[in-house]
Amino acid sequence: MRFPSSRFLDPAILAAGTDLELAVRTVAEGNLHGRHAGRQLFQGIEFRQFRQYEPGDDPRTLDWKALARTDRLLVRQAALERNIEVRILLDASASMRHAGRTLDKLDFARFLAASLAYLADRQGDRVGLIVAPTGLAEQPVAAYRGAAAAIAALEEISAAGALPIAPVGELAAAAPAGTFWIVLSDLYEQADEMRTLLGELSARRQDG
Repeated sequence: MRFPSSRFLDPAILAAGTDLELAVRTVAEGNLHGRHAGRQLFQGIEFRQFRQYEPGDDPRTLDWKALARTDRLLVRQAALERNIEVRILLDASASMRHAGRTLDKLDFARFLAASLAYLADRQGDRVGLIVAPTGLAEQPVAAYRGAAAAIAALEEISAAGALPIAPVGELAAAAPAGTFWIVLSDLYEQADEMRTLLGELSARRQDG
């Protein structure tokens, strides 16, 4: 995908991270736990790699030629393309205006959001960005679909107000089961709003 020019998408940082993969603990369908790189390994036709045989594996997946060569029981694995829904929730509340020596919290979050959106898109995942609040009473939450739209939107965000939990919760409820949420926030809360939000995401069996 062609990405928009953005001060939050540093080519030097992206070049240094070409071997990075976004890890997801819970994979779609809920039947595989571990690293995620846009592909799910399974016993199939298109060979990708070997792994050590484990009790319970189908004996038909054993590679007998590899056994003869290495004297090890190895299972052939293939790759099945699949997508994960990755949604980045960016906290743009007033506390994110707090600045250090060079950048404020929101800028740090925007650099991270742009890099994560780029990384998720590169490994074939669907990307969404949710910004809350927006500073507009009639639109407390803004949602962007696709990595390019998400990265472009980061340029226009400013920090103000308090995190609107109810509208964010509604968007979370509409997300597919197994959605991988990335919450970028300083976790400052006046009551228990952040704890409530994270609890809602967890209760919906959505990873993050």
